[in-house]
Amino acid sequence: MLAYHVLQDGQSGAGTAVSRSNLVAGDLVIYSGHVAIYVGGGQVIHAPRPGKSVCIVPINQAASNYLGARRVI
Repeated sequence: MLAYHVLQDGQSGAGTAVSRSNLVAGDLVIYSGHVAIYVGGGQVIHAPRPGKSVCIVPINQAASNYLGARRVI
């Protein structure tokens, strides 16, 4: 639900923009229509779609259309 609400509420602009090369664990990774959480080591945790388990995958496999990242503290 967190990912849905971040997009639905227009909060993808919250916090501070972070470049892909400066991601740290906990940063929100924003894709077109999808949000994941960076866990380090080039990987994110996300829920792929209803009926699938939450999983950890490489950042480029979570979704297409990487839009950026935000650090919300």
